[in-house]
Amino acid sequence: MLYQRRIADNQVVSAKLELHLRGSRYAGVGAQLLGIVSLGFAGFYALNGQVMLAWAISLLLLNL
Repeated sequence: MLYQRRIADNQVVSAKLELHLRGSRYAGVGAQLLGIVSLGFAGFYALNGQVMLAWAISLLLLNL
């Protein structure tokens, strides 16, 4: 809606919110992926390799 030349005054807030929500969907998935990878690196030496790999794969599947 923001690409239109003229937006009614009562629709400006909803158009801005729609634009922000569209971008935040991808940023949220990226932040979750970063968290999974960082926790994987943090627990790499403390946990068994197979358990860690199964945990990481299961979280990635849930995320996607």
